[in-house]
Amino acid sequence: MRWSFYVLILGIVIMSSCSGKREEDKASIAAKDYYEMLIAGQYDKFVASSINTDNIPKEYREQLVTNVKQFVAVQKNERGGIREVRIVNSSYNKKKDSADVLLVLSYKDRVNEEIVVPMIKKNGKWMMR
Repeated sequence: MRWSFYVLILGIVIMSSCSGKREEDKASIAAKDYYEMLIAGQYDKFVASSINTDNIPKEYREQLVTNVKQFVAVQKNERGGIREVRIVNSSYNKKKDSADVLLVLSYKDRVNEEIVVPMIKKNGKWMMR
């Protein structure tokens, strides 16, 4: 009887530790997803994934989208475009509910570029800063 109780408790502990992702993992996945939107040409969604872009004037938002399009065009011209995005590492700041996510952008010409994407949680959603 006592043995089955300990097995049950151990099972509950294991299930609870595996059920939720750590915050830094959630931030990493969000950052990767946003850069995959960029690769897919979803420029409006990429811009919208930055913090407070919903509060800016329409003209300024359109300019941000244009800047992102130009960035992608330059990358395609110089390196063939981004082929893949990989998560390398992340660090989570519990006090500020923020994270820094290290991604590697792999280009079609086989060049890899490491970037740090600062992330912050707003209303339960991870956004780029």
